[in-house]
Amino acid sequence: MEQHLKIGVKDSPAETLRIHFAWVADERKIVIGHCGPHLDFA
Repeated sequence: MEQHLKIGVKDSPAETLRIHFAWVADERKIVIGHCGPHLDFA
C-alpha cells in the first residue's frame, strides 16, 4: 500500500505513527493495511 499518513516527525516508534491505507472507490471504503511504526523491507 503506497498511500500513508504519518503523524510525528521523529524516527522513534514511540513518537511517530504511520497508517498505510487504500481507498476502494466502488465500495466507498478505506482499507487499513498497517498502523504502527515504519516497516522494514527485506
